[in-house]
Formats: sequence, C-alpha cells, structure tokens
Amino acid sequence: RTCPPGAWGRFERWALPRGGKVKDQQRPRGEGDPAQERAPLHGRKREGSRPARVGISLGGGSMAANDLLAPPTEAELNLCLSPGPGAAKPSATLLSRRSCEHTPTWQRFNVRGRRFDQQFSHLYSKRYAQMKGATWAAARARWANSGARAVERIVQLKEGERTFCCGVLYKQMKLRQSVIDEYQRELAISGAVYPLEDYTSSEDALDIEDDSGRMRLAGDVAALPVHLLATGLTAAVLGVMGADGEFVVEDWCVPGVPPPLENTNGAVAPKAEPEGDEGPYLLLASGLGFGGATDPMPAAMLVDFVAGRLGGAADRSDVGANICRVILAGNSMAPLQDGERLRDKNLPAADQERIAGPLYQLDAMLAQLASACPVDVMPGADDASSVAMPQQPFHRSLLPTACRYSSLQRPPNPYEALVEGRLVLGSSGQPVTDLLKFTRPAAPKPKGENDDGDDEGNATEAEGAAAADFTLSALERMLGWRHMAPTAPDTLPCYPFYNEDPFVLEHCPQVFFAGNQKAFGQRLIDAPGGGKCLLLSVPKFDETREAVLVNLRTLEASTLSFHADLLC
Repeated sequence: RTCPPGAWGRFERWALPRGGKVKDQQRPRGEGDPAQERAPLHGRKREGSRPARVGISLGGGSMAANDLLAPPTEAELNLCLSPGPGAAKPSATLLSRRSCEHTPTWQRFNVRGRRFDQQFSHLYSKRYAQMKGATWAAARARWANSGARAVERIVQLKEGERTFCCGVLYKQMKLRQSVIDEYQRELAISGAVYPLEDYTSSEDALDIEDDSGRMRLAGDVAALPVHLLATGLTAAVLGVMGADGEFVVEDWCVPGVPPPLENTNGAVAPKAEPEGDEGPYLLLASGLGFGGATDPMPAAMLVDFVAGRLGGAADRSDVGANICRVILAGNSMAPLQDGERLRDKNLPAADQERIAGPLYQLDAMLAQLASACPVDVMPGADDASSVAMPQQPFHRSLLPTACRYSSLQRPPNPYEALVEGRLVLGSSGQPVTDLLKFTRPAAPKPKGENDDGDDEGNATEAEGAAAADFTLSALERMLGWRHMAPTAPDTLPCYPFYNEDPFVLEHCPQVFFAGNQKAFGQRLIDAPGGGKCLLLSVPKFDETREAVLVNLRTLEASTLSFHADLLC
C-alpha cells in the first residue's frame, strides 16, 4: 500500500539541533520508514486528547516538540492504511486461532515442602491402601464361581487349600544392577559397567507382599507371565500354597482400567464431513534437543507452522488455526556433555555462556510460540529440573522472556489437564522407558538363545513400528494396573511420598501419552462406560522431525513432519 503524500510530512521535517536531547528517551521514526509501527509515549493516553507537551533541551533553553514526537492521529492512520487509487483489494482473510477450555488438574504432582528423611516403604503402603479395594473387587468378580476362599492376609494362608489373595509384587531379577554396583562404578573400583536396555531373563521370579508378610510365587508362563509384570504392581493371585512355602499360581488379575472422570467427554465424535468443522487440535512434541548437534531449522519450522507463517492457505485455515494448545513433553534441551564442569567454583565466563546457551535458545523459541498459541512446557530427563519423579516445573528464572506471556504454563512431569472436555494425561517418557527395561512383551529365551539386535541408529521402519507397539502395550498395561509409574521408587527415582501415591490412576484419561519415544504410534482402546482412550507414543523430535496432532473431537492422531532439506 502506498502512503498518500503529506501523511508523514511532519516526521520528514524532523531535525535535532546540535546538542539537543529528547528528555523521555523517545525517538521519532527514521525518514521514509512508514512501515514500522510507532509505540505511544510513556504516560500518554492512547485515546482522547493530544498528549502533554514534550521539550527538547538546548543547552540552557527548551523548545516545544509536540509536532515532532506526537503519535499519529486516527485520521492520519486511516489515511495511511487506506488503499491508494488503483490498488487491488487484499485477497487474504484474517484467521483467528481457535480457543478451547483448559483446566489444569496436575496439582497433585506439585511437591510442597520437600523432605527426604522419609522411608520409601510408606509409598508402597499408601499405594496398596489406595488400590486394595479395586483389586479385591476385581478378584471377587473374576473368581466368584471358582470355589476358592478369599484370604485377606498372606500370613493366614494354609497349605493345600485353594485360595486367592492380593498384595504388591516384587520381581527378583538376576541382571538388575544393585546400589553396590553403582557405588563401585562411581569409585572406579571395577571395570566400566554399561547399562542394558533389557534386564529380563528366564531366571526372573516374583514375590507377593502385603502388610503381614511375603511369599514366593510359582507357576508356568501361561498362568503367571513373569516377563509382563514388574515390581510395584498391586495384583491378586489364585492358587494353592505348597509344602515348600511357594504359592502355585493358577490365575492372576489386576484392578483393570479405572472409570472415567465425571463430566468428561469420553465418547468419540463422528468424523467431520469435508465441509464440516475441523478440530480442535492438540499438538504434542517432545525431544526438541536445543543445544545438541541437530539442525535447529525443523524446530523453527514447527514454530512458524503453529504461528501461521508456514504452509499453504488450506494448512493455515484447516489445521494451523485450529491448534488450540501445544504440549512440549520434555527434553527440550540436549543432554549436557560436560556436566562435571558445573561443580567447578570458578567456571570461566565462556563456559558459562556455552552451558546457558541452550536455555537462551529455548527461551526465545518459547516466547515466539507463546505469542501465537497457548503452550505447556514440561520438564524431561535432560532438562534443568529435578531428577526424581514427579519432576517439578521449570523455574521462571530459566525462561525470563517466555514467562512474560500468560499463555505459557509450566506444568510438572507427569502432566494432567482437562482440554476441551478431554482428560489428557502423560509423561515425558521416563516411566515407560524404565518399565520396558524390566518387562518384555514376549517371554525371554533361555540363556544363550538371545539374538543380538542391530544398532539402534540402524533401526529399520519395522523396528520403529515394533518399538512404538512396545510403548503402546506398556501404556495399556499401566491403565490396567491403574498406575502410571509402577517401577518407582524401585528403579525409577521418585520423591518419598508419605501421605499418598500420586501416580495411582483414579480416573481413565481420554488421551494417554508418553514422550521421547523411538517412533510414533497410536492405539484406541475401550474404556469403562462406553468411552474410548487414545494411547500415544510421541517420538523424539530431534531424531524423527515429527510432532503429533490429535483431533480432540474424533480422538484421531497423525504426524506433522518438518524436514529442512525439503526447502532446498
């Protein structure tokens, strides 16, 4: 658009006499620069009468400068913004972002007054107390016609009698590392010990324990699938106590998927017609990896797409404008390579700048993203947050620029919130990753028959699909167990809660996700009450360049790929 002659005339005549200085530090626009938007002066009203007089000091005197520093009037702005003679009317329409209701329910994961002098046994006791009623209800319903007698306490079991009881499982694992091994590795007493991705073996065994005692469980794989179970689960077992003190298991059960939260939309909406309304969409991404060796361009493309600066007209109107919220599920920063340097008391300024560089990049990116869309940024295993679960939110001093936006929220890890009537629950991936180390979908082979797998970097597409299937199976089992971090605090670092176990699932979510996984995957399962639950495996963005788009109406998920090489 061309500016009519004379509209900026009073600014073209600007000249600051030698030695002059503007008192309120405001400067006029540069000559011939009408495209910049001029901010109003401090202390002036944006509407109404002309502002007060501003002076320019000239040595010992002053002169009026209202005509030079005053913002343009409404008539002048309309004159500049109106199309000139013969100018074509703009064809693009202004798009507004779709809004959605958002109610945080993650308060139980916020730890207040942290104390570490409690014993972890309290956490197991509270977990059993919270899940005991649901486990017994599932056991009595399953074995109502079995003729077996229910025994409330393990110490009351009798030899040779067919009974069933419930308790917390403990898994004996030969390959599991002990605290002594970690201590030796830290002091370099023994050789280097590399962590495994799979600690299961055919020699693993299960114990069950309640507040009265513990006993060893025995049975074949069909009756007792040891490879599918982990330490910390609350389960019920049916069988007979043997003379050797082992309980021979005939069947087992867990509490099952919890009921949905009241007043939540658990049903799946029908697919929208082509001319129907789209969305709303929830965008999930994890593992942005700022500060790593990966190309930062895909992350910039993700921000531009959400902000409406990337993609065609259909992408912006049908998808981009209908993204009502963005969830960044952890590992927004790359792992710190030389973390030992942080122990130095006198760290050079250059090293400080290099270590803090990824935070500056993340802060700038979140500021751009939060200016365009509501954002929830979760901490992850590689981020500047606590190690123990639940990880506490980012401190606002780490993200000073982005935290100025009210659209940016800093939830803990795990995440839980009501988004457009859907209960969304998930983590940055640590509970699932840790569970997959100590369980296996198929029974392990005897020693010497395990095949050596290919290198992770050379994983094929089939292996990626299998990895996503493992993640989805783990999420589904967590729902059936009614616990989203069963291996905490045994192998997963966890805060020693005293009053309750916040990881117990009281309600079934409609979206249950795990971030920082190897590949994308989705699975829609049935939930109590005729509802549905969408299980999501959110891939690492710095490796796959993929984000997950969830339609909150239909509970369908798809991926958005951002590859910088496609721009060339």
